[in-house]
Amino acid sequence: MLINIDHHASNTRYADLNWVLAKNPSTGEIIFRLLKTARWPITPPIADCLFTAVSTDTGSFQYPTTRPGTYHVAGELVKRGANLAKICDEVYQSYPLSRVRLLRHVYNHFHLTHNDQIAYLWLKKADYARTGADTSESEGLIDHIRDIEPVVIACVFEEIEPELTRISLRSKNNRVNVNHIACQFGGGGHHAAAGARIRGKPLSVQREVIAAVKKALNSAH
Repeated sequence: MLINIDHHASNTRYADLNWVLAKNPSTGEIIFRLLKTARWPITPPIADCLFTAVSTDTGSFQYPTTRPGTYHVAGELVKRGANLAKICDEVYQSYPLSRVRLLRHVYNHFHLTHNDQIAYLWLKKADYARTGADTSESEGLIDHIRDIEPVVIACVFEEIEPELTRISLRSKNNRVNVNHIACQFGGGGHHAAAGARIRGKPLSVQREVIAAVKKALNSAH
């Protein structure tokens, strides 16, 4: 039996048993409640993994989906042995130099459009080769352009193949649901964070996605 536990609204319910709580801020919180209800042991290593899942899914407890119960779960996991110093060091404070070089590329090459409300960036295979980074090191880079004050929506275009692009979208406005944008391109995710993989020539993909983002922004006003 295949069991699917998730918190993405766009989940396609593909398994034999599907437990999808779209309003829950993290899958780690769902798993914690499952273990607690079943009275299965939550050892310190398990607490480490679940706390990491809760922290990363909520943007270090910053996303608006974070609820009072999320902090309660985090506190319970600390009680059960989650090592905050270790988690903080390994997840947030141990970036390799190659990722820093990639971050420099972000700041040197991002673009603003639509009255600076949209920030976007391309990550090509050549950028990874030049910086010595691998694709896993792009995780979280989008936050650096999302956090620019006028920006409402951030988008990263990442080259997977010459005519296959992965897009990542982030929104800072509750009235702009990037999950709806991603779904237009066969992807999905959350209200404030979503993505998709799109086939086509890179510039065509960029034009289509930016047009969809602009339409969503205009509709939110």
